[in-house]
Amino acid sequence: MEPWKERKLVTIIFQKHEDCAYQKNKLLARLLTGSILAHEMMHAWLRLQGYGRLSPDVEEGICQVLAHMWIESEIMASSSSNVASTSSASSSTSTSSKRRARSQFDQKLGEFFKHQIESDTSMAYGDGFRAGHRAVLQYGLKRTLEHIRLTGTYPFETTMAYIL
Repeated sequence: MEPWKERKLVTIIFQKHEDCAYQKNKLLARLLTGSILAHEMMHAWLRLQGYGRLSPDVEEGICQVLAHMWIESEIMASSSSNVASTSSASSSTSTSSKRRARSQFDQKLGEFFKHQIESDTSMAYGDGFRAGHRAVLQYGLKRTLEHIRLTGTYPFETTMAYIL
């Protein structure tokens, strides 16, 4: 191979790796920023709805639940757009394999961020999230928030009977 062709090939390979790194950093920033915004917007929503003072484990926990839900929705959106792109007859093999690889990376990164929230060891963010997440899974977000508004605590089986 001629030297100028080798240089051009190396440049093209380097640019592709650089583009890939840029895309992954962009995704990292988008997922992280989105989850932080979901968390902070929940703080704002609680204030605007008149929830008043909540204990740190309840307030930070329910805000982490929303951040976690946002990440889950992004993972689902990523996987469903991947299904749509691979089922399209007009997409090329190279494009669909790139999307599939990107989608797998999106999902792994999203799962990592979810795991970070789930395994947090702090009382407010970690324990608060786990209690809030259990409540939302058991009673739904709306009923959990109604209970928090009334009592300032997460619902548990014995206390939910009074709200029903």
